[in-house]
Amino acid sequence: MMNIQNWRDDYTDIIQRLKQQRDELRLQTHLFGMEANQHWQEAEKKWEHLQAKVQQIGSETAHSSGEIKLTFEELVDEIDAAYERLRRLL
Repeated sequence: MMNIQNWRDDYTDIIQRLKQQRDELRLQTHLFGMEANQHWQEAEKKWEHLQAKVQQIGSETAHSSGEIKLTFEELVDEIDAAYERLRRLL
């Protein structure tokens, strides 16, 4: 079974990378057109969901760590894709 403490340590870099991308894109929101703004709003919902999962990780036990990790990875992939779509619109 996966060691949840090791996994918690590993996701820190992923969260920091996404936060940096998010901050950079947020700075450009005043330049966004309507389509880009829609993509931004969708990405923000996913970011908020990811932040809630990060909080949940701190309180979960090891027996559900596999499910949490899968959900976390899916959200990261979705946010990465959303940020890539936004970059193409800029």
